Amino acid sequence: MMHRKQIRDFFLPLSGNVSFKEKILSGLAALTGIALVAWISQWTTGVEGLVFVAVSMGSAAVLLFATPHSPMAQPWPLIGGHLVSALVGVLCYQWVSSVSLAAALAVAMAIVAMFFLRCMNPPGGAAALGAVLGGPAIHDLGFYYVLVPVGLNVMVIFMVALVVNNLIPGRRYPLMPETAAEQQQLDHSWALGQNLINDKDLDSAMDNLDSYIDADREDLKQIYQQATMNAYKRRLGHVSCADIMTPNPTVITADMLMGQARQIMTEQNRRALPVIDEHHHVIGLLTQEELLRETRQTVPVAEVMRAEPDTVLAEQHVLDIVPLISQKGWRRVSVVNDNKELLGIITRSDIIRALLSLR
Repeated sequence: MMHRKQIRDFFLPLSGNVSFKEKILSGLAALTGIALVAWISQWTTGVEGLVFVAVSMGSAAVLLFATPHSPMAQPWPLIGGHLVSALVGVLCYQWVSSVSLAAALAVAMAIVAMFFLRCMNPPGGAAALGAVLGGPAIHDLGFYYVLVPVGLNVMVIFMVALVVNNLIPGRRYPLMPETAAEQQQLDHSWALGQNLINDKDLDSAMDNLDSYIDADREDLKQIYQQATMNAYKRRLGHVSCADIMTPNPTVITADMLMGQARQIMTEQNRRALPVIDEHHHVIGLLTQEELLRETRQTVPVAEVMRAEPDTVLAEQHVLDIVPLISQKGWRRVSVVNDNKELLGIITRSDIIRALLSLR
């Protein structure tokens, strides 16, 4: 007998954990795309053909606007999957006299073709089926069905996805291979220890599973890193930034002259120091970059400093700031209270020492 938790997990898988805002934005994006596609389909095939053509576009909209980072939603699976499947469907209809057999063969052969051509896209099955069951409005088009309406609709919904998804914060479409700089920003191995899993390991594991996984290598790497981070957090317990910070750090005041600030940073061999005002509020950051750019000695630090300091709150869990440090390339970060008053400094070494206590 299934327990309550098993029933809940069966009907509500983890993939449903999407914010309310993201759900609404996905729906609005799909509304825009399907409105254009439906108009084109009705214009090219009439109401009769609209039903079968729009079915594949409706399922494509789910991929493009609800899961735009899915490998199946990327340009080649979207375009290739539709065109290849539509072509297979037309061939099956013309070569196989039995409609039922032609429909079954169309979907089956479309799946095989998409596997071999690396353009697996679920809506492709609907495009293949539509070529067989679409009725006279579709059959009369012959091979033109592949180009219009299927090809035209795919290009329209792709262009809408290209525009709309990139207007929504947090989305990138299409996904491009990460640059070396982006990979370094996502690499938390400096905190978690040596990264034992590389790209070849992930590729080999996916091959060994011998089944299609709707996630690419970078998705799996991020899942692995996040799971590792969660495991460390569970074992470490609640360790706040205040627990491991170095209190009373060296600082520079906003009214200090650049000559004096340069001397302090040189003597202490610091690449960056926080800048505070008379109330001990962190208001900026002075780095070696500013020192090299400003050679005058009598200019106040306030005129040269970086006005957006790197700060974290004292009560934050220390592991929550690891992604921030990785993304921004921070070596040290100022710890402040709710009033922005400086309490201490955390370096990468401080985080590593805290994690080493678990080993």
